[in-house]
Amino acid sequence: FSALFFFIPFALMMAEMGAAYRKEEGGIYSWMNHSVGPRFAFMGAFMWFSSYVVWMVSTAAKIWVPFSTFLFGADKTQSWALAGLTSTQTVGILAACWMLLVTFVAVKGMHKIAKITAVGGIAVMGLNLVLLLVSLVILLLNGGHFAQPLDFTASPNPGYQSGL
Repeated sequence: FSALFFFIPFALMMAEMGAAYRKEEGGIYSWMNHSVGPRFAFMGAFMWFSSYVVWMVSTAAKIWVPFSTFLFGADKTQSWALAGLTSTQTVGILAACWMLLVTFVAVKGMHKIAKITAVGGIAVMGLNLVLLLVSLVILLLNGGHFAQPLDFTASPNPGYQSGL
């Protein structure tokens, strides 16, 4: 539902605006400036970049659980301790260090970041393609039947049941 009504239209709008204003500098501000004027362009760009701060801080703390799972095969962040700090404080320190590393890489120039993001983008696209193909193969090998029943009216977790 979200992909159909938000992500796909959002991606199409970003692609259209990027193609229409490819010679402009300033990204979303330039796009909005041409369509709604400088005042609303500033507000839109400010909110856009402000949301990035919240997203980056949130992501900086969340990356350590998958990283721990990758290294140890399970989430070990609950047991991490550093210099007498709790596990939550340790993950917070690691998140701050991650933000410093990202800032350091960004300060070094966009060419290096562009190379990193290009490799990352290709890797994510490839992994999604592999996931899709393997999922289809498994579905076909199971005779077209899902491994778990699909029910949009009831949750397998009784805590999520409601009167609605």
